[in-house]
Amino acid sequence: MRYVAADDIPLSPMSGQDIGVVSVITLGTADATGPFSVFRQYADTLAGLALPLGGRWHWGKWNDATAADTAAAYPADAVSEFESIRRELDPQGRMLNYYLRQRLPSV
Repeated sequence: MRYVAADDIPLSPMSGQDIGVVSVITLGTADATGPFSVFRQYADTLAGLALPLGGRWHWGKWNDATAADTAAAYPADAVSEFESIRRELDPQGRMLNYYLRQRLPSV
């Protein structure tokens, strides 16, 4: 658990808000750390508590966020700003992948 100051990065978890971050890192194999289903239950419960309170996922960590989640978690102007920058830097969408297509509302 740590606290992080707000920033002005459009789709940052800290965009426009000071937040508390809860991170869960699991290393090793299921033999060492336990079955994935236990981690999944913990992660789903944590997300179920955090998202309704304005929590946001880390874009570089495992999550089940959808485009609808992104639209609900971030102001529309932040999503539009990110999409504008993404299209400017990657007009052919070559850097888009399955993960981003699932999480960006306008892709």
